[in-house]
Amino acid sequence: MSVVKKYESYLFSSDPNSGALNVSADGSRFFIQLDRPIEVPRTAIDAELRVLESKIWNVNPNIGPDLDEGANNVLNFSVNARVNATSYEIVIPEGLYTLENLNSSIGRELVNLDLDRTAIQITGDDATQKIIFTFGIDGVQLDFTAPNGLNGILGVDSRLLPVAPSTVGQIEFGDNIAQFNRTQSHLIATDLISNGVPINSTSGSGIISVSPITVRPGYQNVYEPYNPIIIDASELIGQSKSSWSFRLTDQLLRPINTRSEFYSLTIEISYTIASNVVSLKDEYLNRGQSGSGGRLCINR
Repeated sequence: MSVVKKYESYLFSSDPNSGALNVSADGSRFFIQLDRPIEVPRTAIDAELRVLESKIWNVNPNIGPDLDEGANNVLNFSVNARVNATSYEIVIPEGLYTLENLNSSIGRELVNLDLDRTAIQITGDDATQKIIFTFGIDGVQLDFTAPNGLNGILGVDSRLLPVAPSTVGQIEFGDNIAQFNRTQSHLIATDLISNGVPINSTSGSGIISVSPITVRPGYQNVYEPYNPIIIDASELIGQSKSSWSFRLTDQLLRPINTRSEFYSLTIEISYTIASNVVSLKDEYLNRGQSGSGGRLCINR
């Protein structure tokens, strides 16, 4: 008796035009209904699942009014704070920002407020991973005590910055490491299986793929692992599965907001079955070992 390895590959997409059902409002979750179910024979010895490829757009916002941990899209400040201060509020549009993107957005809003775009500038210090605030005019004071502020992403405690209104060219550092990398990796999970990849003390929760983000914001992250994670899919043996769901999360299992972009993945399911078909080579060797003197002619 010998064994035979069988492989089946499937491509799934969150695009409704490709058959995705009940796509969630944020695009992170969708359902599949197959006409031809996935079936692993009950005679299978084992079953495994691998994600061979995933395509996910890197667009999950790190600034916005509706993040799981709360809104963080408002910058409050005052100008001419020494006498008759004027207070301002800049609301940053929801999006996935780099430091440069955010600095440009703040500059545009300053111009819209008839202020010098250099009044507030943010740059990064690679050595400390903190933000450097540069003030281009007198009398500016940022208010990080106000709600929905950029405290976390800019790494500033709840306080006024600077402590006293600015002078031209004044430079201040943030208090903590900046946190623009809200989403560090993409995780794909499914209820096709009940186990998956565990995260520290958290059970697998059906996680079948963990892909690092290697592209800039707004680009598609294509992940083709050289050695795909092997997931035990023994529970599929003897089963027929025609419907299940996929969900896309970040490293903290928070749903990814795809911002109307679609994601896809290619799955391979493999299983091993016993075979009664004996190869010609095995038969030849078996006859030789038995001393029967039989001869087997193998065509070349």
